[in-house]
Amino acid sequence: MSGVLCNLPKIILMGIFKYTGLIKYSFAQMSAGVFIREDALSNPFSLAIGVVSDFAVASLLGILLVYIMRITGKDYPISKGVLYGIMIHIVVYGVAKTLNITSVELLNPLANFIVLFPNIIFGIFNALFIERYGILDSDEF
Repeated sequence: MSGVLCNLPKIILMGIFKYTGLIKYSFAQMSAGVFIREDALSNPFSLAIGVVSDFAVASLLGILLVYIMRITGKDYPISKGVLYGIMIHIVVYGVAKTLNITSVELLNPLANFIVLFPNIIFGIFNALFIERYGILDSDEF
C-alpha cells in the first residue's frame, strides 16, 4: 500500500518536469521502455503497460522498505527515505540502464540529475507512510 500511494507524488513531480520540458519521458514511458521500442512510447497501450509496470515496481519497493524499516526501526524516516530514494536511483538508472533493460535514454546529465528528485520524494513519502501506518512492532508482521 505504501509503495502504491507514495508513487503518486513521484508521478506528479515527474509530470511537472515533463510539462516544463526539463525531461523527455515520464516514469510510465520509462517503464514501458522495458517492453516497447522508444518510438512507440506515446501509444496509449504503451502508456498503460508503463503505468501498470511503474506501480508494480513501486509496490515491490514499498514492501522492501517495510522490511528495511522493520529491521532498522522507525526512527529517522526522512533520512532513511532520502537514502532509499538515492539507492533506487542508483540501481534503476545506474545498474539497470547499464544492462540496457529499457529502450529509453536519458542522454544528458541534467535529465539524469532531475530524475533523482522524484525518487527521493518517493523514498521520503514511503518511509513516512510506513512510520505512521506500518505494523512494524507487531508479531503479525
